[in-house]
Amino acid sequence: MSSDKKTAILAAVEEMVKGRRFHEVTMEDIAKVAHVSKGTIYTYFRDKDELFFQLATEGFDKLCQLLNNHLPESVSFEGKLLNVCQEISGFFEKHKPLMRMMLEYEGRTASFHRQMHSNWKNKRLRMVQAVAGILDLGVAGGQVRSDLPSSALAELLLGMLRARGRRMHQEGEEILSIKSVVEVFLHGTGKTGGS
Repeated sequence: MSSDKKTAILAAVEEMVKGRRFHEVTMEDIAKVAHVSKGTIYTYFRDKDELFFQLATEGFDKLCQLLNNHLPESVSFEGKLLNVCQEISGFFEKHKPLMRMMLEYEGRTASFHRQMHSNWKNKRLRMVQAVAGILDLGVAGGQVRSDLPSSALAELLLGMLRARGRRMHQEGEEILSIKSVVEVFLHGTGKTGGS
């Protein structure tokens, strides 16, 4: 089996959901855009749900790869954290339909069958662990509190980035810069400067 065909199918779905709702995308449309037969799609995916699910979970894989490849060594911890948050936000900005799918599937995890639920949980955990690994650098340097697990802190940071991204897409404007998100995450919402 050619992974190029599978990649083309997934790319076609991501492209097609830019201007359509998921239920409006048919397997026939996907086959046409991917330049494959409908039967070829079923070679790689059991049904439309599995196809969309794999695209959403592939987002976690791409993000983990991005996070692991973009950590400049000579930058301070805060600089690394800012860089990582910019990479995550840039990824979701570039892949808006994928972000939409990931958010939709995140809300539906309770309804997944056992294998899908396990797959989703494992892929999401890898992403959380990638961010937690960066936060561990801050814990070691005393810039991040050590009384909470870094995985819990990573979840909080990812939640802040998700909320920022969701708000941006709804309002159409940047509500809070990435730098501000990192500052609030690291220093809280209290006033700075002592007064």
